[in-house]
Amino acid sequence: MSIKTIIPIIMAIMVIAGAVAMWSDTLKINATIKTGEVKVKFSDWMCSDKGSDPQAEGFHNEEGKDVASCNVNVEASDGEGNPIKLNVTLNNTYPGYSVDVTFIVDNIGTIPVKLYNYKLIDPSGVNGSTLLVTLSVPKDTQIDSGGNSTYTLHITVLQNAAESSTYTFEVDLTFAQWNEV
Repeated sequence: MSIKTIIPIIMAIMVIAGAVAMWSDTLKINATIKTGEVKVKFSDWMCSDKGSDPQAEGFHNEEGKDVASCNVNVEASDGEGNPIKLNVTLNNTYPGYSVDVTFIVDNIGTIPVKLYNYKLIDPSGVNGSTLLVTLSVPKDTQIDSGGNSTYTLHITVLQNAAESSTYTFEVDLTFAQWNEV
């Protein structure tokens, strides 16, 4: 073999040996993703009937009669004991009786929430005919984690209410993460 043939072979062996002896280092990323929690509860509630019966516009109670009553109690709690359903009971009501049930919603989750939707479930169709039920919501319904908002449920017994009758309805409030509302 001539030197001209050996030199390219030696060069090829040196290149291959250099490639095999190449140093390297590797970087890795280990990621952990923890999601937040949407969680709300009722923290306080009160009824405007604290003595003399409150009256709707056009009705009067100059005598200060305390005939009807309004009670608000916890009907259901979640697995951690947080109130998630309230029961409002109005007793001995009559046309013209009108109360406001104010309740505070706390964000006990880890991310901000907004009121996504609320609906009145009225299986007997009493709203607007026998009762007038409305919900007042804050202009901005966003509640940051650890914060709260106040809502008011207005209930008025209308003239069409029958004596010795019971009327029922339910109000559902759905909260969702703030960036989807």
